[in-house]
Amino acid sequence: MGKIYFMKILVMAGLILCSLSSVAQGGRQMQRRADKSVEQRAEERAMTLKAKLQLNDQQYSSLYNIFLNNMKVDEAMRAEKKRRHEESDAQIKNLFTPDQFAEYEKMKENRRSRMQRRQEPEETK
Repeated sequence: MGKIYFMKILVMAGLILCSLSSVAQGGRQMQRRADKSVEQRAEERAMTLKAKLQLNDQQYSSLYNIFLNNMKVDEAMRAEKKRRHEESDAQIKNLFTPDQFAEYEKMKENRRSRMQRRQEPEETK
């Protein structure tokens, strides 16, 4: 009886560790992407397609430049959008009472959480 109980505990502990490990790896992969520069991300994307499509060096170079330019524009747009949101929030904060603004912030956080859950891969839900 004791050995069977001990084995069950070991199996359960192993399953828990595996599931925690896979969740942690997903977070690290997303973090790694965020730590990469625009140039690194453009190079990785172009290299992946170079390998899969057997691109020559000229094609690779052109593709890299296309990706790099698009990513730079995307980053600039994200920065502008963030600035506009911060500006709007400052105006809203001046408009609302402290209680209303606190409730508004909670509502925004709930919306962010729902959006994040929708973007998670199916196996992590």
